[in-house]
Amino acid sequence: MKKLVLKLSVLVMILTLVTLPLVSGTYAKYTTTDSATDTARVAKWGVTVAVTGNAFAESYITNITNGDITVSSSTEDVDNLVAPGTSGTFGGVDITGIPEVAVNITKTADLTLTGWTLDGNVEGTFYCPIVITVNETNFYGLSYTSPAAFEAVVEDAIEAANGNYVANTVLSGSLIVGLNGDYSWSWAFTGAAGSFSDSPDVALVAGKTYYTTDESGITFTPVAVLDLDVDDITTYYERTQNNADDTAIGMLGTAPTITLAVSATVTQIDTISP
Repeated sequence: MKKLVLKLSVLVMILTLVTLPLVSGTYAKYTTTDSATDTARVAKWGVTVAVTGNAFAESYITNITNGDITVSSSTEDVDNLVAPGTSGTFGGVDITGIPEVAVNITKTADLTLTGWTLDGNVEGTFYCPIVITVNETNFYGLSYTSPAAFEAVVEDAIEAANGNYVANTVLSGSLIVGLNGDYSWSWAFTGAAGSFSDSPDVALVAGKTYYTTDESGITFTPVAVLDLDVDDITTYYERTQNNADDTAIGMLGTAPTITLAVSATVTQIDTISP
């Protein structure tokens, strides 16, 4: 009996030693844990671009009081017309949004004046009595001696604010000068008695084309006033709209034309450098 008890005691001890590591392993061990979760959404574009036009018409009511149509196309194709006493609005560009990406804004303007010379020849005297207004700034065709010069200043004004913008820029005409705006045109109904008139020195605008004349007062020479000198005693003249020249333009065998094309594009970019 004692031998049996001894054998059982030895067996219990052996089983205890065998299971001890297994049990103790549940109470102590090294452990390192890590986890990560990330969520993303698509960056918002949210840019709208609207360009409106239809500045010219086939007929015009130039007298609002009685509502008479006083200018109207007579051709079979019903051409759009411009004439003394008419005006219109091109519409303009309206870009809005807050894109969450960097963008490039490119507005392109193409003003084309064809045939605006008093004799109809390309090398003739440029005469365009039309005034084009861009964002409340007037550009007078008669202030320029060539169609290219008139076209360039109008195009540059419309294309203002072209460039690159960082993400989250608020695209708004009230915050970015020249971004949006309306464009319009007008041709006054009647002009001055003569082709040139005195321009007071205080009214001179740098870069604008004026005229000087010899003692006879018959020959006028264009000159660009680049630097306004208060001591300059030269008398400058401005070319003015006049009925005789308006008539000459209207009598040309091939009628002068004016075209304005405007486009606007906003594109995502991956670099802000110019």
